Amino acid sequence: MRASRLIAIIMLLQAHERLTAAQIAGRLGVSDRTVRRDLDVLGELGVPLYSERGHGGGWRLVHGWRSDLSGLTADEAHGLFLVAGPAARPGLGLEPAVDSALRKLLAALPAATRPDAEAVTATLLVDPGRWGGPAVTPPAQLATLAGILRAGRRARVRYAGRSDRAAGTP
Repeated sequence: MRASRLIAIIMLLQAHERLTAAQIAGRLGVSDRTVRRDLDVLGELGVPLYSERGHGGGWRLVHGWRSDLSGLTADEAHGLFLVAGPAARPGLGLEPAVDSALRKLLAALPAATRPDAEAVTATLLVDPGRWGGPAVTPPAQLATLAGILRAGRRARVRYAGRSDRAAGTP
């Protein structure tokens, strides 16, 4: 548990550049004191981090230092954030594990793509079938809609229920 928490702290600092011990503790669900002990351990292990006091202070990694996570393209990361976002996994009991994986993934992304990747988790959830029901082919317009939303643009979608389609209403 502690090893995964140490990695999570590194990932959080990579993704957010500066966080207070209280912010880290809140995200990981542990006490401030636990986070401070973990930060001390990371320093002893050679992770180049430092603290800044005062307003706007907090814990930071030395500028430019990154852990060795690589290999995902931005589109691959967006895809993972989309299918593993909070709305896609309620009640499965996997929330802590998926949250940890998404933190690691977010930290591995280039800084310029992080905001887009984070936004994807709340942007779109498509469940084309019902639990236990037959698989449904997604509509052709879905890829276009996803591209619009990834670009940060708004889309107005009119939902046509089964009775609308049966009656011939567009």
